Amino acid sequence: MATFVKRVGEVEYFKIGELRAAGIIPYLISNNEVKLLVNIEMRGNNLSHNIIGGKIDKYDNLISGTMVREFNEETGYLIFDKINMMRDIIMKETILLEKPKYLCSLLKVEGDEWENLPNLYNKMYKNEKNYLDRESHCLKWINLFNFNEE
Repeated sequence: MATFVKRVGEVEYFKIGELRAAGIIPYLISNNEVKLLVNIEMRGNNLSHNIIGGKIDKYDNLISGTMVREFNEETGYLIFDKINMMRDIIMKETILLEKPKYLCSLLKVEGDEWENLPNLYNKMYKNEKNYLDRESHCLKWINLFNFNEE
């Protein structure tokens, strides 16, 4: 269960155990390339490549719940059922980033639904203005080994 940590202005911060945030890094292998799904967001006045994830909120009970909620929020709930069914798999391969207290899940995915997720998301939100806290500009599969060329 999430416990309150602090408030900074209007923002409340919570933790589960010692973790403050979590995310999922979906990856697929296609044509002998490893591709990562990233969220391209506005940070200040610049576009930035980010892991799909975010802060624990007061309603999160498990860190896997934070991962799934953040994934759904940042991908427009487009594969809500599929990611919810993968909760157990999500926790099998994780990376702990100690300083920011962030847990990442490496999630191997496959199939057209996953490969086409960025295209579907980008079509749905192409002409939409950002609303509420939606900072996402687009989703994109990037080549792990040619990241700078993307």
